[in-house]
Amino acid sequence: MGKIICRAAAEHLTPCIMELGGKNPVFVTSQADWKSAIWKILDNKFLNAGQFCVSPDYVLLDESIDIEEFKAEVKAATLKYFDSAAKGSEHYARIVAPRHHERLMKMLEEEHGGEYIIGGPAEVTH
Repeated sequence: MGKIICRAAAEHLTPCIMELGGKNPVFVTSQADWKSAIWKILDNKFLNAGQFCVSPDYVLLDESIDIEEFKAEVKAATLKYFDSAAKGSEHYARIVAPRHHERLMKMLEEEHGGEYIIGGPAEVTH
């Protein structure tokens, strides 16, 4: 897609800057206050509904951090972040088309073997 845009811009001598943002990992080390880190991660992830170039995409935990405890804290912090009103919050991103929701669920189930800790199939908004 980037080549098509640049080609079209070049044909019309239109200046063009391409944002080639990548995946943005967050590393949580054994020395980190990981409970505090969760709040910083969420704040950056939900800023502008996650639509900015440095929005964290995934977290890599030191093996000394219990992943189940980390996920439970992420869930609790997310609920507290939105004061248990994520559905009504204008700051919380939505998947607005059933087709996109299905695509994302397939990615979780088939490609990555991932899971969701908040929301899920019942949370579809049309």
